[in-house]
Amino acid sequence: MTGRALLCGSVSNSVRTYIYGSNTTFRFAFESDLCPLKLLFADWDGEYQDLIMWEQLTDAARAALNDDNNFGNAEVPFSDAHYEKHLEKAWPF
Repeated sequence: MTGRALLCGSVSNSVRTYIYGSNTTFRFAFESDLCPLKLLFADWDGEYQDLIMWEQLTDAARAALNDDNNFGNAEVPFSDAHYEKHLEKAWPF
């Protein structure tokens, strides 16, 4: 894969080739207040995370994700209050 990544409103023209199979691997990096979040192509294989269902979360974890005070202005899209709205937006028909 050859990649270009958006970095703080500009496009990085660094060209690299990665061959790890058919999966594209990205990493999120937090570096400073000037550019709080970057999305980069990773140059190493990551690990697969186990899929977990909402019902498998502990009661404390579900309560924390449902509490709007825990995340400032961020909205947890899979919380009880927002899930249906996001599901309707994702429906293609």
